[in-house]
Amino acid sequence: MDIDTSAFERTAKAYLRTVEDQLYKDLVGAGQEIRNESVRATPVDTGALRAGWQVRQSRTQYTAEVEIFNKVPYAGFVEYGTRYQRSQPMLRPAVNKILPRLIAKIRRYGK
Repeated sequence: MDIDTSAFERTAKAYLRTVEDQLYKDLVGAGQEIRNESVRATPVDTGALRAGWQVRQSRTQYTAEVEIFNKVPYAGFVEYGTRYQRSQPMLRPAVNKILPRLIAKIRRYGK
């Protein structure tokens, strides 16, 4: 006796696509929140460092990535400090604040 599972398979695939789409939205949203927190925490002299924060997102069939970065050449010196200048973290505190929220959201999908 054969059992037709095609309707179940279509429903399961649609559900997985919905979950994947929501996960991607949550990831992108977390990336934007991290960027916004980094902007708020960025010290201002000329404003170039604060204006330099960017978010890049990409998605393929198997992966999703969000990258938060600042191309201003001295951003790393401000974030981590130098032997002459104390660190003024901008990105790390933002990640530490937002990442637990993203992880909590992701865990809810498994329940």
